[in-house]
Amino acid sequence: MKGYIKCLAPARGFGARLYPLTTSRTKVLLEHAGKPLMNHSVKDVPRDISFTIATNRKR
Repeated sequence: MKGYIKCLAPARGFGARLYPLTTSRTKVLLEHAGKPLMNHSVKDVPRDISFTIATNRKR
């Protein structure tokens, strides 16, 4: 498809090195400057672009 843009944000990993902080939430939901880390990554993506976040499931 010509002119079609997608954005993929890899948000995988269990955050083992951040263990005390990641026992109840994933890395991308940890806060920096009062906002989740993922917000800092997606804030400049134009609204007309298809956006997908690739995650894994914590069991």
